[in-house]
Amino acid sequence: MKTVKFFFLLLIVILLYACDEDPSSVGDGLTPPKLEIKKIDSITDSLAQTSVSFLDTVRLSGASRLLLGKHAGLEASFLIKFYPYDPNLEVMPDSIESALEADSLIVIDAWIEFSTDYTFGENSNTFDFSAYRITNPWSTGFMRDSLSVLSYAEDVILNKSHTDSTYLVTIDNNLTLRWLKSRIDTTIRDNFGLYFKSSTNSDKILGFESCIGIPAYIIDPDLNKNFPTLKMIVEKPGVFQDTIVVKNALDAHVVTGNIPATIPENIYLIGGIPVRSNLQFDLSNLPKYSGIHKATLEFTVDTIATKNGSIASNYIYVEAYESISLNKILSIETFKLSRSGNKFTGDITSLVQRWVNGLSNQGMRLSLYDEYISAAIIALKGSNAAENLRPKITIFYSIK
Repeated sequence: MKTVKFFFLLLIVILLYACDEDPSSVGDGLTPPKLEIKKIDSITDSLAQTSVSFLDTVRLSGASRLLLGKHAGLEASFLIKFYPYDPNLEVMPDSIESALEADSLIVIDAWIEFSTDYTFGENSNTFDFSAYRITNPWSTGFMRDSLSVLSYAEDVILNKSHTDSTYLVTIDNNLTLRWLKSRIDTTIRDNFGLYFKSSTNSDKILGFESCIGIPAYIIDPDLNKNFPTLKMIVEKPGVFQDTIVVKNALDAHVVTGNIPATIPENIYLIGGIPVRSNLQFDLSNLPKYSGIHKATLEFTVDTIATKNGSIASNYIYVEAYESISLNKILSIETFKLSRSGNKFTGDITSLVQRWVNGLSNQGMRLSLYDEYISAAIIALKGSNAAENLRPKITIFYSIK
């Protein structure tokens, strides 16, 4: 028993002695070194940067909104096609078909209903338009450059009326009857739809709900009730009268305009056209393979030069270039910046990590998240602005 007590006391003495020694003498190499987090930002550290705006081309067919009108140097127009009784989706009633075959069907009235959900420009501004009969084929690939080869004939509008949320456009009865006849007469192949174009005195752009490129016949009626709709009251005299309802089968809108040149220090993001911008920072001084703990991107909005619609464009998409010369985007990830006050900010940590890990830094492409359905003009301070207003990248990192 005395022997056990002796060894127990000896063990306590050894432990107390060890605690009095320099910890490094007994645990040297066991405690990891403290991680040093460093910070770099483009303003404080004067990182070189370049930015530029450019006109891009996108296909707007199948967008969830059709734009029409003029405002702030932009002009929007659209093409739309109605195909009554599409054989792939709907069966024509025997009564209608037999009346068409007997050439005894007449159209009493025909009109198109549009529901508005967007305004760019003051509500009180003038808005007017025409609808022309298109005379050549077009497809979902229709884009801004396609306008130069579009051909069209007479204005087919007979009357227009509207409320705050709906436009009713009465069109030529004979035209809609011909559209019906094309369903049974294979020699009629000229239903190319209508081209809606704003009048010269218009000073606002309206957005009309559309069917997102999905045939409206197969969408839940509760979901498509506000899509463009052609309604025809038809009659076989003395026999029957009926109303035919047709949802749009194909549409595409285009927006034309230029990059504003009045404020050279700005870069722009504009919907519809669209105008996009490139931005690149020189991050060559950032140690290769360092660990990126956080990286944020910030832009200052020129609130005077910015023009928003009734639904504000409050987000920016940021994508990395795989090849800027080919306008080829790296498809790994898209980053989203949100607006608060006069700033757009967002996290791009994983992108900067890829750059320091060896991905070629060819810059970033900026675009409006809603550029397919918006006419907004968002002005940002670019790389030639005063230093405190330029695009800013802030990076927290550690050396591995």
